[in-house]
Amino acid sequence: MHKIPVPTITRRIPKELQEPLHDYATVIGEVVWASNYTNGAFEILFSHVATHDCYQIGRAIWHTSTSDSGQLQMLRAATIASERLTARMREKILWSIEKALKLGESRNDAVHSATIGIIKDGKAKIAPSDFGTKPSRSEKLRGDDDLKKKFRAVKGDLLQLGQYVHSLWPHVAGFDLLPPLPRKPQLKSLPKQTHRKVKRGRAK
Repeated sequence: MHKIPVPTITRRIPKELQEPLHDYATVIGEVVWASNYTNGAFEILFSHVATHDCYQIGRAIWHTSTSDSGQLQMLRAATIASERLTARMREKILWSIEKALKLGESRNDAVHSATIGIIKDGKAKIAPSDFGTKPSRSEKLRGDDDLKKKFRAVKGDLLQLGQYVHSLWPHVAGFDLLPPLPRKPQLKSLPKQTHRKVKRGRAK
């Protein structure tokens, strides 16, 4: 009687999926990188809004929150309460927070979604998986035919928003000889909306 060999569990990704999975994983990694870059910009901004004269205290408070959204909510509260900010700067910061919260949802869609490899028209591609993904998130992602394109737009928006926030905090800090503030970036992954300005504070 022949002994049935014990199967070996491979550590390798199937050959036909290596290229599409590498391309997809690269995009997801760029989304994570851009998200962290933007979060760092908000940390600096919070430190100057909430604790203008003591940057290290601001950083310590920021890291008491265990989520990005919680940190942004702290910045929102500090921005609304601040008497140092002009009405114009307050509006720009609150706009940035709102966009960051929306982009954070898209970042979570990218990071917390399981995927599978499928063959379509004789070519392997990466598609969202119902198993391993929250049902509401899975349903949303199945509406996008090209996940890489979707998340590339998210990455670009996060990178633009991070640069925009980096342009704000030196003005809040009160540095001299600063260039004019840039226009708000046109974020491509989010639907266009009209926004009501927050009127509290003195006009600049």
